[in-house]
Amino acid sequence: VSVLATILAARLDAAQRMLVVPGGAAIGVVLLDCGFRDAPTFNRAFRRRFGMTPTELRTMSQRR
Repeated sequence: VSVLATILAARLDAAQRMLVVPGGAAIGVVLLDCGFRDAPTFNRAFRRRFGMTPTELRTMSQRR
Protein backbone atom coordinates (compact mmCIF):
# COMPACT_ATOMS: atom_id res chain seq x y z
CA VAL A 1 0.00 0.00 0.00
CA SER A 2 1.36 3.37 -0.98
CA VAL A 3 1.75 6.34 1.31
CA LEU A 4 -0.89 8.24 -0.67
CA ALA A 5 -3.37 5.36 -0.33
CA THR A 6 -2.75 5.27 3.42
CA ILE A 7 -3.32 9.02 3.72
CA LEU A 8 -6.50 8.83 1.64
CA ALA A 9 -7.81 5.99 3.81
CA ALA A 10 -7.09 7.98 6.98
CA ARG A 11 -8.86 11.06 5.59
CA LEU A 12 -11.90 9.00 4.59
CA ASP A 13 -11.98 7.27 7.97
CA ALA A 14 -11.94 10.68 9.68
CA ALA A 15 -14.78 11.85 7.45
CA GLN A 16 -16.78 8.73 8.26
CA ARG A 17 -16.39 9.35 11.99
CA MET A 18 -17.44 13.00 11.60
CA LEU A 19 -20.50 12.10 9.54
CA VAL A 20 -22.04 9.81 12.14
CA VAL A 21 -21.84 12.34 14.99
CA PRO A 22 -25.39 13.44 15.84
CA GLY A 23 -25.81 17.09 14.88
CA GLY A 24 -22.40 17.07 13.25
CA ALA A 25 -21.04 19.45 10.65
CA ALA A 26 -22.49 19.71 7.17
CA ILE A 27 -21.05 17.31 4.62
CA GLY A 28 -19.40 20.20 2.77
CA VAL A 29 -17.59 21.21 5.94
CA VAL A 30 -16.55 17.62 6.63
CA LEU A 31 -15.03 17.15 3.19
CA LEU A 32 -13.04 20.37 3.48
CA ASP A 33 -11.92 19.57 7.03
CA CYS A 34 -10.67 16.19 5.78
CA GLY A 35 -8.60 17.72 3.00
CA PHE A 36 -10.84 17.24 -0.03
CA ARG A 37 -11.25 20.10 -2.48
CA ASP A 38 -14.54 19.21 -4.11
CA ALA A 39 -17.64 17.14 -3.46
CA PRO A 40 -17.53 14.86 -6.54
CA THR A 41 -14.01 13.65 -5.72
CA PHE A 42 -14.94 13.14 -2.07
CA ASN A 43 -18.16 11.31 -2.93
CA ARG A 44 -16.44 8.93 -5.37
CA ALA A 45 -13.65 8.09 -2.93
CA PHE A 46 -16.10 7.68 -0.05
CA ARG A 47 -18.35 5.36 -2.05
CA ARG A 48 -15.37 3.25 -3.13
CA ARG A 49 -14.23 2.82 0.48
CA PHE A 50 -17.56 2.41 2.28
CA GLY A 51 -20.01 1.28 -0.42
CA MET A 52 -22.34 4.23 0.12
CA THR A 53 -22.36 7.98 -0.24
CA PRO A 54 -21.70 10.30 2.69
CA THR A 55 -25.37 11.32 2.59
CA GLU A 56 -26.49 7.69 2.76
CA LEU A 57 -24.21 7.06 5.75
CA ARG A 58 -25.45 10.14 7.58
CA THR A 59 -29.10 9.21 6.92
CA MET A 60 -28.53 5.63 8.08
CA SER A 61 -26.73 6.75 11.25
CA GLN A 62 -29.48 9.21 12.17
CA ARG A 63 -32.14 6.48 12.03
CA ARG A 64 -30.49 4.58 14.89
